[in-house]
Amino acid sequence: MKDGIIPILILISISVAAVMFNNKIDSKTDDVDKMENALKGVHTFLKPGSNISFQNGANKAELHFWARLALTPNYLANKPHSFDTLLTVCSKEQYDSMNNDLQKNNRYILWQNKDDQYCYILTTTH
Repeated sequence: MKDGIIPILILISISVAAVMFNNKIDSKTDDVDKMENALKGVHTFLKPGSNISFQNGANKAELHFWARLALTPNYLANKPHSFDTLLTVCSKEQYDSMNNDLQKNNRYILWQNKDDQYCYILTTTH
């Protein structure tokens, strides 16, 4: 009798864990999902495998990793002047000054977007 109860308890616990995990995944949106949604429009300006520089105006190290996930299969260098295409992520408060700096450096805006926390600007030198 005891031999039959243990597999049943294991199956019940696995079922409960699977349901709880599924509900957690479906109901929450994390920061990576927010960035992926914010960067959806940028793919029309990038060929797969493009090399892109990344400028982190918000000074949060995780933004580079999130952007790399969102822009896969493109290469995203963590140096602002490595390539002619530059993705800048900054806070809403920094947007005006960052935009002015980009224009002073002869960068042309290809695409830009804002979400509830960050501003995203894709620029090029030509």
